[in-house]
Amino acid sequence: MWNWIRILRGVPDSILCMVENPSEGVPNLRKFVTEVTAADDGESEDDDEDLNDRIHFLPWEQNPFDHQQRSHSLCNVMLDSHPYNGHTTAQDALYAGVPIVTRSDGNDMPLRVSMSANIVLGLEELNAVR
Repeated sequence: MWNWIRILRGVPDSILCMVENPSEGVPNLRKFVTEVTAADDGESEDDDEDLNDRIHFLPWEQNPFDHQQRSHSLCNVMLDSHPYNGHTTAQDALYAGVPIVTRSDGNDMPLRVSMSANIVLGLEELNAVR
Protein backbone atom coordinates (compact mmCIF):
# COMPACT_ATOMS: atom_id res chain seq x y z
CA MET A 1 0.00 0.00 0.00
CA TRP A 2 2.95 2.34 0.66
CA ASN A 3 3.94 2.25 -3.02
CA TRP A 4 0.40 3.00 -4.17
CA ILE A 5 0.25 5.98 -1.80
CA ARG A 6 3.53 7.28 -3.26
CA ILE A 7 2.16 6.89 -6.79
CA LEU A 8 -1.10 8.67 -5.90
CA ARG A 9 0.89 11.54 -4.40
CA GLY A 10 3.22 11.72 -7.40
CA VAL A 11 0.46 11.62 -10.02
CA PRO A 12 -2.19 14.12 -8.85
CA ASP A 13 -5.02 13.08 -11.21
CA SER A 14 -4.54 9.35 -10.74
CA ILE A 15 -6.92 6.95 -9.02
CA LEU A 16 -6.44 3.52 -7.53
CA CYS A 17 -9.08 0.86 -8.15
CA MET A 18 -9.19 -2.18 -5.91
CA VAL A 19 -11.70 -4.99 -5.58
CA GLU A 20 -13.38 -4.84 -2.19
CA ASN A 21 -12.61 -8.42 -1.39
CA PRO A 22 -13.26 -8.79 1.48
CA SER A 23 -15.48 -5.75 1.92
CA GLU A 24 -14.76 -5.79 5.67
CA GLY A 25 -11.18 -4.72 4.88
CA VAL A 26 -12.14 -1.43 3.22
CA PRO A 27 -12.43 0.61 6.47
CA ASN A 28 -9.04 -0.72 7.60
CA LEU A 29 -7.36 0.36 4.36
CA ARG A 30 -8.98 3.81 4.50
CA LYS A 31 -7.85 4.19 8.13
CA PHE A 32 -4.31 3.16 7.14
CA VAL A 33 -4.19 5.81 4.38
CA THR A 34 -5.47 8.45 6.80
CA GLU A 35 -2.91 7.50 9.47
CA VAL A 36 0.00 7.40 7.02
CA THR A 37 -0.77 10.76 5.51
CA ALA A 38 -1.42 12.36 8.92
CA ALA A 39 1.95 11.10 10.21
CA ASP A 40 3.92 12.53 7.26
CA ASP A 41 5.48 15.94 7.78
CA GLY A 42 5.06 18.56 5.09
CA GLU A 43 1.88 17.16 3.59
CA SER A 44 -1.27 19.24 3.43
CA GLU A 45 -3.92 18.66 6.08
CA ASP A 46 -6.47 17.45 3.54
CA ASP A 47 -4.04 15.08 1.82
CA ASP A 48 -5.48 12.01 3.57
CA GLU A 49 -9.02 12.92 2.51
CA ASP A 50 -7.86 13.62 -1.04
CA LEU A 51 -6.07 10.27 -1.28
CA ASN A 52 -8.99 8.35 0.17
CA ASP A 53 -11.30 10.05 -2.35
CA ARG A 54 -9.05 8.76 -5.13
CA ILE A 55 -9.12 5.14 -3.96
CA HIS A 56 -12.10 3.33 -5.44
CA PHE A 57 -13.24 -0.03 -4.09
CA LEU A 58 -15.15 -2.05 -6.64
CA PRO A 59 -17.65 -4.71 -5.62
CA TRP A 60 -16.84 -8.30 -6.49
CA GLU A 61 -18.34 -9.48 -9.78
CA GLN A 62 -19.17 -13.18 -10.15
CA ASN A 63 -19.04 -12.92 -13.92
CA PRO A 64 -15.48 -12.10 -15.06
CA PHE A 65 -16.80 -10.44 -18.22
CA ASP A 66 -18.73 -7.93 -16.10
CA HIS A 67 -15.54 -7.21 -14.16
CA GLN A 68 -13.55 -6.79 -17.36
CA GLN A 69 -16.11 -4.42 -18.89
CA ARG A 70 -16.08 -2.33 -15.72
CA SER A 71 -12.27 -2.24 -15.76
CA HIS A 72 -12.26 -0.90 -19.30
CA SER A 73 -14.67 1.90 -18.44
CA LEU A 74 -12.69 2.98 -15.32
CA CYS A 75 -9.06 2.50 -16.26
CA ASN A 76 -6.85 3.60 -19.12
CA VAL A 77 -3.71 1.86 -17.87
CA MET A 78 -2.81 -0.69 -15.20
CA LEU A 79 0.39 -0.49 -13.16
CA ASP A 80 1.39 -4.03 -12.36
CA SER A 81 2.39 -5.09 -8.87
CA HIS A 82 5.99 -5.94 -8.03
CA PRO A 83 7.70 -8.21 -7.21
CA TYR A 84 4.81 -10.52 -8.04
CA ASN A 85 2.76 -9.66 -11.11
CA GLY A 86 -1.01 -9.46 -11.15
CA HIS A 87 -1.55 -12.82 -12.92
CA THR A 88 -5.37 -13.14 -13.07
CA THR A 89 -5.89 -9.44 -12.41
CA ALA A 90 -3.47 -8.54 -15.17
CA GLN A 91 -5.09 -10.94 -17.62
CA ASP A 92 -8.51 -9.50 -16.78
CA ALA A 93 -7.18 -6.03 -17.58
CA LEU A 94 -5.74 -7.20 -20.90
CA TYR A 95 -9.01 -8.92 -21.85
CA ALA A 96 -10.77 -5.62 -21.11
CA GLY A 97 -8.37 -3.77 -23.42
CA VAL A 98 -6.49 -2.04 -20.59
CA PRO A 99 -2.70 -2.05 -21.22
CA ILE A 100 -0.32 -3.02 -18.42
CA VAL A 101 2.94 -1.31 -17.49
CA THR A 102 5.09 -3.85 -15.69
CA ARG A 103 8.66 -4.36 -14.54
CA SER A 104 10.39 -6.97 -16.64
CA ASP A 105 13.48 -7.61 -14.57
CA GLY A 106 13.91 -10.80 -12.61
CA ASN A 107 14.18 -14.44 -13.51
CA ASP A 108 11.40 -16.01 -11.47
CA MET A 109 8.16 -16.96 -13.22
CA PRO A 110 5.90 -14.84 -10.92
CA LEU A 111 7.92 -11.76 -11.95
CA ARG A 112 7.52 -12.33 -15.67
CA VAL A 113 3.84 -13.15 -16.25
CA SER A 114 2.72 -9.72 -17.44
CA MET A 115 5.94 -9.17 -19.36
CA SER A 116 5.26 -12.35 -21.32
CA ALA A 117 1.68 -11.30 -22.05
CA ASN A 118 2.86 -7.90 -23.28
CA ILE A 119 5.38 -9.55 -25.61
CA VAL A 120 2.74 -11.88 -27.07
CA LEU A 121 0.45 -8.88 -27.66
CA GLY A 122 3.20 -6.80 -29.27
CA LEU A 123 3.32 -4.34 -26.36
CA GLU A 124 7.00 -4.76 -25.42
CA GLU A 125 7.36 -1.01 -24.86
CA LEU A 126 5.20 -1.39 -21.72
CA ASN A 127 7.83 -3.66 -20.11
CA ALA A 128 10.01 -1.45 -17.93
CA VAL A 129 13.46 -2.54 -16.82
CA ARG A 130 14.92 -1.15 -13.64
